[in-house]
Amino acid sequence: MVLSYPELCTALDGEIAHLVKVAAAVDLDAPVPTCPAWTAGHLLGHTGGSHRWATGIVRERAQAFVRPGGVPVPREPATVAAWLADGGTELLDVLRATDPDTAVWTWGGGARGVTWWARRQLHETTVHRVDAESALDAAWLVQDAVAVDGVEEFLDNLPYTRIWAPHVDQLRGAGETLLLAGPEVSWLITLDPDGWRWERAGAAAARVTVRGSATDLYLFLWGRRPAADLVVEGDRAVLDLWVRHSAI
Repeated sequence: MVLSYPELCTALDGEIAHLVKVAAAVDLDAPVPTCPAWTAGHLLGHTGGSHRWATGIVRERAQAFVRPGGVPVPREPATVAAWLADGGTELLDVLRATDPDTAVWTWGGGARGVTWWARRQLHETTVHRVDAESALDAAWLVQDAVAVDGVEEFLDNLPYTRIWAPHVDQLRGAGETLLLAGPEVSWLITLDPDGWRWERAGAAAARVTVRGSATDLYLFLWGRRPAADLVVEGDRAVLDLWVRHSAI
């Protein structure tokens, strides 16, 4: 994990504030180019609901899956913005008041317990903030440290998404490699017969390399930036396999 627990909370605070500003400006009926099935209203409702779900899990020290509750979403932009801000404040208050090592239920890998939820909510909020900005045709900017942590959070959690994305099990091969090459940090993904694995790497040789900024690579993994927008060198068939089966 790149960011410490206090850094995760600080970054989440900033992303929620950013999302609230976007929510106050966006048309709730506007289509979201990066999430074609959603309007901006659906997107903001989903994100605010996710904040409230995580708050309940951490506050109650839940040790098993808690079904997300149906949360009514306001329909006026200014009201939605205030609703998001209130839910974000509640989430941050609970996270900051809780020992990050506290054991609670999680669905993924990497960090454990309450730390996992702070990290997950940071990247849930960041990616959906980018989505909301796409509905405004605004610039997508992510802090480098957040983007680097987000690449690794995605890779940590991807194996566990097979519950709702069974195609993830098709990320297999005969040792083919994919290098995600950033300016300061790179990641080597290896496709083995029984699954796949990742590690930080330097200027490693790979069957296919995708080059870009940390933000580029982060958004590429989340399907928000196509490979065509990045520099690709090598066997595109390996890249196509990754893109097809890692989509969540």
